[in-house]
Amino acid sequence: MALIIDALAAPPISSSAHTSTIMKLLLQIIVYTLWRERNARIFTSKTTPLSVLKGMVDRTVRDRLLSFPSVNGSPSLLELYFGCISYPI
Repeated sequence: MALIIDALAAPPISSSAHTSTIMKLLLQIIVYTLWRERNARIFTSKTTPLSVLKGMVDRTVRDRLLSFPSVNGSPSLLELYFGCISYPI
């Protein structure tokens, strides 16, 4: 989560509308996932490991970006997202 928070706090790589859309969507998904985790901890006393939460955020972002159509030969939002993220080896 710290990497995502750092990415949100960092100055934008580019000021394109696509990057802005991805960052806004990422913020919304993180807030929603944390809200669900908070409710689960309060009402069911169950916790989810951080690695699972990260996977949930990543999967939700991918699914949502996949639903956006690409515009006239420009890369899709999902392609841009894949270009911006890195996974540990």
